[in-house]
Amino acid sequence: LDVCFPTSNEAIYKMIQQFGLLVSEYPFGEGGKPMNFPKRNRIISGAKKYRNCAIAVADEECADIRMISAQAADELLNIRGITASVVFYPTPAGGVDFSARSIGTVNVQVLLESLGGGGNMSAAGAQMKDISPDEAKVQLFAAIDEYFETE
Repeated sequence: LDVCFPTSNEAIYKMIQQFGLLVSEYPFGEGGKPMNFPKRNRIISGAKKYRNCAIAVADEECADIRMISAQAADELLNIRGITASVVFYPTPAGGVDFSARSIGTVNVQVLLESLGGGGNMSAAGAQMKDISPDEAKVQLFAAIDEYFETE
């Protein structure tokens, strides 16, 4: 809270400090370190583009990974040229969960139904049991290919 990062935000930092509320999950004196970036931002930074879809793997184990993955999927739609996003992560039970979002031009419900999931056109999810993240990624890319070849 007492270290502004990045320093280019110092003016807004001081204004918020004077008139608002500063909140941080890190202790006083903790500057900007890559390991301290919010989990959601780490997921977003690892995203890859595939057929105008942003694909990201959330490999961190934390209690709120389901919510963080959904938030990351939402944020990925703000990238120019991205029409859909899928964030997936391993589960403690040995499976993989998916969270998908769309700006409306890709029906993520149809996309994730091929992986056993569902939802609606702009938000969908899926759960796959007994599968590694690498195997799930192969199946996800195949589902994306099939979707774009048939739509």
